[in-house]
Amino acid sequence: MTRFRNHPILKVLRRSAAFASAAALGSSADAQTAPTAQALPYSQDFGTASFSALPAGVAAWNGLNGNSISTATSAGNSAPAGDATVTARTSDTTTGGSFGYAVSGNARFYIQTSSNATNGANQLAIAVDTVGKINIVLSYRVESIVAELRTVGTVCQYRIGNSGPWTDVVPSSGANPVCQSGGSAGPMTTVTATLPTSVENQPDVQIRWATFRGSESGSSSGLAIDDISVTGTTVSNSLAIAASPDSFGEAAGANASTVTVSSVDPVAADTSVTLVSGDTGEAIVASANPAVIPAGETSVTFRIDAVDDDEFDGNQTVSLQATAVGIGTTSTNITIADDEDAYSPPSGYYAPATGLAGANLKAALHGIIQNGHTQFAYSNTLSALRTIYEDPSNTSNVLLVYSGSSVSKSATYYTGQDPGTTYSREHTWPDSFGLDPTNVDPGYTGGDAGPDFTDLFNLRPILQTLNSQRGNKYYDETTGSGTVPALAPDCSYDSDSFEPADSEKGDLARAMFYMATRYDGGEPLTIDLEIGNTPDASAGRFANLSTLLQWAEQDPVSEEERRRNQVTFGLQHNRNPFIDHPEYLALIWGSLRIDKSSVAVAEGGATDSYHLTLSSQPDTDVTVEISSIPSGQLAVSPQTVTFTPANWHQPVEVVVSAVDDTVFELSVEPVTIRHTLSTADPYYSTLAPSDLAAAVADNDPEIAPAPLPLAYGGPWGDLPAQGFLSSGTGTYGTSLGGDSGNGSIKFDHSGDKLTVSFAAMPGTLSYHLKGNPGGGILTDGSFQIFESPDNVDFTEVRSFVNKNNEDEAFADTLLPSTRF
Repeated sequence: MTRFRNHPILKVLRRSAAFASAAALGSSADAQTAPTAQALPYSQDFGTASFSALPAGVAAWNGLNGNSISTATSAGNSAPAGDATVTARTSDTTTGGSFGYAVSGNARFYIQTSSNATNGANQLAIAVDTVGKINIVLSYRVESIVAELRTVGTVCQYRIGNSGPWTDVVPSSGANPVCQSGGSAGPMTTVTATLPTSVENQPDVQIRWATFRGSESGSSSGLAIDDISVTGTTVSNSLAIAASPDSFGEAAGANASTVTVSSVDPVAADTSVTLVSGDTGEAIVASANPAVIPAGETSVTFRIDAVDDDEFDGNQTVSLQATAVGIGTTSTNITIADDEDAYSPPSGYYAPATGLAGANLKAALHGIIQNGHTQFAYSNTLSALRTIYEDPSNTSNVLLVYSGSSVSKSATYYTGQDPGTTYSREHTWPDSFGLDPTNVDPGYTGGDAGPDFTDLFNLRPILQTLNSQRGNKYYDETTGSGTVPALAPDCSYDSDSFEPADSEKGDLARAMFYMATRYDGGEPLTIDLEIGNTPDASAGRFANLSTLLQWAEQDPVSEEERRRNQVTFGLQHNRNPFIDHPEYLALIWGSLRIDKSSVAVAEGGATDSYHLTLSSQPDTDVTVEISSIPSGQLAVSPQTVTFTPANWHQPVEVVVSAVDDTVFELSVEPVTIRHTLSTADPYYSTLAPSDLAAAVADNDPEIAPAPLPLAYGGPWGDLPAQGFLSSGTGTYGTSLGGDSGNGSIKFDHSGDKLTVSFAAMPGTLSYHLKGNPGGGILTDGSFQIFESPDNVDFTEVRSFVNKNNEDEAFADTLLPSTRF
């Protein structure tokens, strides 16, 4: 048994194992050193000799004024400010401080209280690691030493981690706080407490003894703590956690990941599991939390949703910590890739548009991009365009629309200059389509121009020659041969439309949709701009809607386009929403979504399928008629699909099969599946959906070319010894033996027969017939022509009775794969 003299001492039990490394600084904002958590079971008795170095897991704290900490409550609320110096002693002292005291071969930790402002009411602290442990039991011994006139006492507290508030330990035996009245030296007190379940399975639990000094007059007393023990029951079960996937992007949104928390062994009773996200601004636990592992089972799952924060904050690692009651705590990390960058819109920029579609979305976007729009004077737009379209390879140059040319920024066009080498400003949405409703022609200085006339999203630097050639033509695919401008060989135009290079089609289409969204006629000197499939300059309706939607899809947003959007935002203070969110196009103007670009089928064999949905909710029913070009090669089911305002988002499967035509085809021309919409919806009614390509494999055998035998039943002229050779497809011609003048065959006996065999596509049989060419008398009897695909079953093509003496030409259409 450890014996105490009548002196103030604190003593802490020492583990039987060797001392660990010195205590490390804690991560809290506290100035004092946090002790390093020690594994359980833990004990400390400080040995037998006086000491000045603390064992592992033990800390001494000071910075506490003895005059102000006079009760257990004030001690429990106290916050130390630093580390106390521990001095080795073999006798008590009246000097306030912390001491490694030993007498009679028994060492203790001894705190002497005093009025000192720094060392007046010092504290002792330990830290333990309870992971894998439950039923945590703490015991220690306290004795007052130096029975002076002032009361002395200590309150024992705990906290999880190394920061935050402290909680008083509730003893099961002994008292807490321990307090000894002034002038008396009571016997040693043993305190035992079972700590609450919240401290179980924790990597760092701190326990401290905070001293206090009574307010009586006279000298200060001291006390010691000795024989500290912390034990726990080892949990036989253990916890594991896994996230699948453990890396994803912000755009993954709902159901981005599934986290499975499992125990090694089945749980004996329903077990509650709580999952905590370390950063709810990046990932949230979206399913029921806490969740329960049912009795007899081993796991429970949680749903993790990614949060798209609209902030350019880089990739984030988020800790997910799971705690199962009675088992333990475990954690894992997930990585969330940032989908924003330096070209991304500010956080919340498009928040008013969230969840909207159709006219509501268009109206919301109009409000967003109108707000903050700084209108330029037309005279100032050239400088802005030089910044936006600066050539990254030569910053002294500017890149031009349509031609792709890079010319000096100073090479602006003025009257008299070469229009093929100098540039002006192109209104991609021509000003004659509603940008100058008063017909004043603002010209160089801008005049009375509205914001649409000087909008930087609509202006592009352009060679003056091309500016004149494009004129006010709307955007569309060029019909016929078209005209290819010499200065822009990747472009073409016809009488009313202009087709830019493929690399610019998407950029220009998104600019047109910006204009149709930004301007609704609500501002002075503007009218409502719209896009349709037929242009109307006087009404401000540009074209071609279907073409522009296709261009926007075929030429997606590039990094360069995003960069220009950001630069324009810095100048004009609004953005093109269809660059930031290309999906808005379909949500506003609608589209028929086809989940495949092609299908492949085989005659008598494999079928294929694809799915149709609408991209946004229509105002009324939308009917889709499905056909194939050319006809006769494919069968589709269903041939008609109707989407309603209720089921528009539900995919409909279309099954495609090949028509088995029994025709050998050396090659099958590509088949196109066409989708035609009919609806009263104002947006879907203007759409021309994309076609779907279909490949058809032929299953019909090829008939090898072979001699075509002649069978006959009477005397006629010289016959070819080898018959006639077929050669695949094409036109067959022959001159048969018989009359020397016209190369004919004479049928002059009953049963005379000619058989011709060949391999070819279905075609036309052309021939001449003449009755009784020798005597000029009507032929008596009948003459028939038959066809057969297999030389077994024959079908009559033509029949004659008593053919006259006139030479008559005939042409008969043959059945597929017919042999004659």
